[in-house]
Amino acid sequence: MIRKSTNVLLTRTLSHCLQYGIKKKNVGLAELVQLIINSTHLEHSCHFLEEFISNITNVPLDAVSATKLYGPSTFKDACHAAEAEIYTSINAKIDQFLQLADYDWLAPVPGGGACDVSDYLIDLLAFLRSTFSVFTNLPGSPIEHGTLPGKVAQTACMSACKHMSTSLLQLLLDPDLRQISLGALHQINTDVQECESFARSGPVAGFQGDTLLLAFSDLRQLSALIISKERTSRTSAPGGISPPFLIFACHRCVVFHPVLTLNSW
Repeated sequence: MIRKSTNVLLTRTLSHCLQYGIKKKNVGLAELVQLIINSTHLEHSCHFLEEFISNITNVPLDAVSATKLYGPSTFKDACHAAEAEIYTSINAKIDQFLQLADYDWLAPVPGGGACDVSDYLIDLLAFLRSTFSVFTNLPGSPIEHGTLPGKVAQTACMSACKHMSTSLLQLLLDPDLRQISLGALHQINTDVQECESFARSGPVAGFQGDTLLLAFSDLRQLSALIISKERTSRTSAPGGISPPFLIFACHRCVVFHPVLTLNSW
């Protein structure tokens, strides 16, 4: 009876409270991280509860008649739900910053050929650096975060970088975008370089080599393809596109003029 009542408490009352805390409106990232910390410790403490109930009921833990407690699974599910909410929340915030992107697709090449990083991207990367610093409060040392269930810190960081890369790709491959000037391409290239610099800076510990940089590989390839001046090397390859860039051949053909015109294949 005690075990059954405890399971009801864990799977209904406590589980519902945890899910409510995770899904409530405007829940903060720090709150979600704290919930993960608490749930992780509670999950690891469930064996003490098992022992306590076993002592007061005089039923050994390995007895056939002993009902297993659902505590570990309850807290594990809460951790997974909180992790998913973190990824969703960060990507939604990235979308808010990206809505501020205001590229002038017909902009002239700036004097000296150098462009400043877009203001929205500076603010976005500052937000991500601040956000990922919250993960220093996760259980274990920073290098151990990659071994946590769901690899919270690393997964959140990789998810954010992939989301940024995909969103910028969608801007370039927008079917309504018919013309891009070299000035606009220089601006995109500058922003891509800033994203790559962010990835190299190691915003979250535990990534091996350039693993995080791979999140921007497609964006880098497309940016390099359309801004490269080595037109001969591209047009001489089969299909007019050199092997490293075949991944984009089905999306868009790049025609080089003073103003670049993007035509669907």
